[in-house]
Amino acid sequence: MSEYTGACPPEFLKSAGNSTPSSQTDHSLRTNLQRWYLGPLGKMTGDEAFVCLCGCFPIYEKFLRATGKIGARKKFTETNTVFEYLGSKWGCSKQIAFEVWSNWRNGLLHKAMPKRDDVYSFFMCGDAEFDRAVTQRGHEIIINPWKLRECLFNAISEKREIWKDEDCPFLKVYQRHA
Repeated sequence: MSEYTGACPPEFLKSAGNSTPSSQTDHSLRTNLQRWYLGPLGKMTGDEAFVCLCGCFPIYEKFLRATGKIGARKKFTETNTVFEYLGSKWGCSKQIAFEVWSNWRNGLLHKAMPKRDDVYSFFMCGDAEFDRAVTQRGHEIIINPWKLRECLFNAISEKREIWKDEDCPFLKVYQRHA
């Protein structure tokens, strides 16, 4: 039996000439969240840091919107209180949290690389020396991708309901019967 992931009705997955529809699996939200996101992200190490952050930032945004830390239609502007929250979790100031979001989140997700900044130099390092998600040293900002991932995992561990979103519902898994 093949599994298909989607937001489609089971009838869509009928095989040609077969009147037996597919059926939705009984995989729980927790199971699929682990399979699709947390498991793969949790295994990443070393040079996979960029890909890890590319997965973490959208989940962070979903969490922030679903928990009301930022409104569904609000923008991530420098004055938004969401950066106070992120700074408190990442171990940095509101201003630095905004800089990380603006340059790393936006850069990675829109251009596949962090954006350049005229004020700060950005570095990524997962060494134990950097025990916070974000460390500022003067005009240097060091991101520890593994600590940022840990902050995200801690935030969403008790908030599985963020995936019950009418605009972007969690996909279902169907089995196609032969």
